[in-house]
Amino acid sequence: MKAHIRYLENVEILIGKLKAQSESIELASVAVAKSLKGDGLIHVFGTGHSHMLAEEMFYRAGGLGAVNPILEEDLMLHKNASKSTELYRDWE
Repeated sequence: MKAHIRYLENVEILIGKLKAQSESIELASVAVAKSLKGDGLIHVFGTGHSHMLAEEMFYRAGGLGAVNPILEEDLMLHKNASKSTELYRDWE
């Protein structure tokens, strides 16, 4: 089987897993909305490459202002990838 077909089949599997979590996603969205309505913050965090998700939610022109990114440099790849990996594994 060609690589691109395997890739697309895997994407379909992942989308199916997302659809199966639709109730949990809805509950999470309600919790976020409730926090925002109460003048709360959304705290976002990631290690390694996933820290970029926190940056996407915060460092955007016109983006949501009620976001608190937790950007711990020791867990980000730009400073020291090996150390980031070591610290990430310690947190699991």
